[in-house]
Order: sequence, then structure tokens, then C-alpha cells
Amino acid sequence: QNQLQQLTVNAFQSAGSGLLISAHNKLLEQEKVNTALRVDKGAVDADNETKHTQLKEALQKVQMTLTTMAECFNQPMPSTKEEEDPNVTRVGDAEKPKEEVVEEEVLIFEDDQQRKFYEDIIDLKDIVPGALLTSGKVSQEAAAAAEAEKEKPEKPPEPEAKPKDVGSASDFDLFLMRVSKAESAKQIDDIVVEFFHDFNTKGNRKALVAHLYGTHRTKQLHLLAPYSRLVAMVGPYLQDVPKLLMSWLHQDLEQVITDSNVDRFE
Repeated sequence: QNQLQQLTVNAFQSAGSGLLISAHNKLLEQEKVNTALRVDKGAVDADNETKHTQLKEALQKVQMTLTTMAECFNQPMPSTKEEEDPNVTRVGDAEKPKEEVVEEEVLIFEDDQQRKFYEDIIDLKDIVPGALLTSGKVSQEAAAAAEAEKEKPEKPPEPEAKPKDVGSASDFDLFLMRVSKAESAKQIDDIVVEFFHDFNTKGNRKALVAHLYGTHRTKQLHLLAPYSRLVAMVGPYLQDVPKLLMSWLHQDLEQVITDSNVDRFE
């Protein structure tokens, strides 16, 4: 009788442990699936939610049955002897997957196309003749403008009362109108090339910067992205453009910080 009782206890421990491990692993695998769905799609579909509930209930039944048998045999509860996967929730916890790591990941760009718009900047030396990029006149004017900025920062221009009429506009005025309509990467690239070929003078560079600077005053915020690409392209060769633009924006920022009028923050 003692031998039979010992065989029964041994069978309980080995079979019970196997049943518990099997039910536990199935639930863990389903929790992995549900966690991946929450991360990728933001929600778990009804079928996988139902499977998780059924597997959880099955595990609880196995645990209740083994607990009753362990009390009858006066034996410890069988153990799974396996570490729980840290990427899934514990059995019995409220089903709140740990998504801290996902939340900490900062997605700078919405998609690959937007990333390319900001990062895949064409080097102008590949599409613009070198003489137009490194002429002595352009280099000297850029250096002179940089030195003037160090001595006394130039004040930002006042916004124009009304836009110029197309009929009386100069070629460069018409060019600036096209700049305002350029939003795609291809359009900005073409605008930059046209500027170097036809309009690259000290006066026109300053007028171009004034045009870019006026974007936030006219609240055409959709142009900030294409204008950023424009400045990034010309900056390596026309350093006075980004320097003057940043100088004006910095002065605006200082004025806003020291101004008590909260409406200016808009």
C-alpha cells in the first residue's frame, strides 16, 4: 500500500508539473501575441482576446485541480521550474502590457518619405557649376556680411504692408513668389539651382532671407519644412544666409521672452 501511494505521488508530481508547464507556456505565448498586437496596432482583436481568456481559465482550472490533489496527498504544489518571460505580463495580473520601452522611443519622422525630405539633402556641387558656388565675389561678400554681423546685429525687417502686384514685380519678385509655392523636395531643389544661376547677389540673398524670415509672421507654417530644406542646401556655400536668418530669429526669441504680453507667444 505504501509503495502504491508513493507511485501515485510520483505520478502526481511528474504529470502535474507537465500539465502546469504546458498550460502556462500556452498562456505566455498568447500574451506575447497580444502584446505585439497592442504595440503594432494599438489594440487586440476579438479572436486573440478570446483565446487569451480561454487559456487563462484553463490554467486556473489546472492550478485548482493540482492544489486539491496536493492537499489530498499532503504534497507540495508541482512547479513549472521555468522563469517567466519578462516581455509578457504575469498570470493573474491585470492585462496591462509593459510598453514603457515603446513609449520612450521617439519617432522623429512620420514615415520614410518624410525622413528623406529632411536627411537626403543634395550637395549643390553635384548639380551646380563650381564657378557659381565658389566665385571670389560670392566668397568675399559672404565673409564681409559675417564680419558685419559680429560687430552689430542687423534688426529684422518689418513686414510688407501688401504683396507686390504681379504686373509691377521684378524677375526676383516673381522668383520669391515661386519660392512660396515650392513645397516638395524636387521643387525646392529646382528653386535653389535657379537662385545660384540667376539671382545670387548680396542684395538678393538678403531679400531671400527676409522672405524666409517672414513665414512665421504671415503664419504660413506649412512652409517651414521646405524652407528648412532650402537653407540646409545653400548654407554650406552661402553662409551669410543661415547666419542672418538665425540672427533675426534669435532677436525675435529674445523679444518674446522679455515681453510680458502673453499673446506674442502665438
